[in-house]
Amino acid sequence: MAIRDLKITPEQIARKGVIASPDTLTGTPDENKNVFDRLAREIIVPSVNGAIEMLGQVEDDTVQWESDEQARKLAEQERVSAEKGRAAAEQTRVQAEQERANADGLRTTAEEKRVAAEQARSIAEQERVHAENSRVAAEQEREVAEQGRKAAEEARAQTERDRMLWETYSAIKNYVPGNKVEHGGSSYVNIAPCTGIAPPNSAHWQLVAARGKDGDGAGDMIKAVYDPTGKEQDIFAYSVPQTRTINKKPLSADVTLTGEDIKVTGSDETTIHTRLSEITNPNLLDNWYFGNPVNQRAASEYSGSWSYCIDRWVAEGIITVGKEGVSASSRDASNPAYFLQRFEHFPDGRQVTFS
Repeated sequence: MAIRDLKITPEQIARKGVIASPDTLTGTPDENKNVFDRLAREIIVPSVNGAIEMLGQVEDDTVQWESDEQARKLAEQERVSAEKGRAAAEQTRVQAEQERANADGLRTTAEEKRVAAEQARSIAEQERVHAENSRVAAEQEREVAEQGRKAAEEARAQTERDRMLWETYSAIKNYVPGNKVEHGGSSYVNIAPCTGIAPPNSAHWQLVAARGKDGDGAGDMIKAVYDPTGKEQDIFAYSVPQTRTINKKPLSADVTLTGEDIKVTGSDETTIHTRLSEITNPNLLDNWYFGNPVNQRAASEYSGSWSYCIDRWVAEGIITVGKEGVSASSRDASNPAYFLQRFEHFPDGRQVTFS
């Protein structure tokens, strides 16, 4: 019901008012009073009370609305605050997502670098293993070469011993060039290997000193030797003419040659003793004179990776041995040439200079 529906109409006044009563009241006093009160009681009071009730409801609704509005404002404030928090949280989430993406990018880059480093490490390890294998192979070649050098040195020493050996000829002995024998009172040196071929066969033996005439003493080796004092002495000696000398020393007696008696070359009168005294920095390397190096393999060119070439030297690249010396060149642009020798007995405690 609307509040306007409570308005008192003229019809209601006409129906309930005093005007609707007889002009002369014939009822009791109470009945007559009721006639005057009927408009107020039946029309005015219900309308006013209805209006008041509606206004009270409106007041109650207003109070409730204000309360609801206050709650709504608080809720709205909370919503706004929550929205700000949500926006901040969203911004934080976006930033965290960006950081996560950046971290993923960094992680991907780091992983790529790790993979590249691992690949480089693997390649380096392969190269190290290859280098180690090459070093072991080179060391084995060096050991083989060293054994060959020792064998060659032993053969040379044996040859030298054979050359220095001087004995009575034997028909069952194998003779090699340089062996010296006494046979029939004369001395011979072997010039071609033989067994059972006795001197003076000129195809195998060269006469060193022929047997002289027998003297008065016993034995073939006794003879009269001229003495500058004018006397003759019986001595045991090989028959060597008195005029023969070595470095101006007569061969009439045992001769000891020293560095002061031997010249450097046929054209250089400087003695070995003098020349050695001029050397202040002896070379620490073996087989260092490349003008005439020891080259047991007798090759003019060596090519390989850290392999032996001329004696005691290891090379990487191409090594050429010629009359002018030894040269080294690289096999390609990525592999430069190296030429090295290891010191096995380094002079500890001494100051040395490399050049």
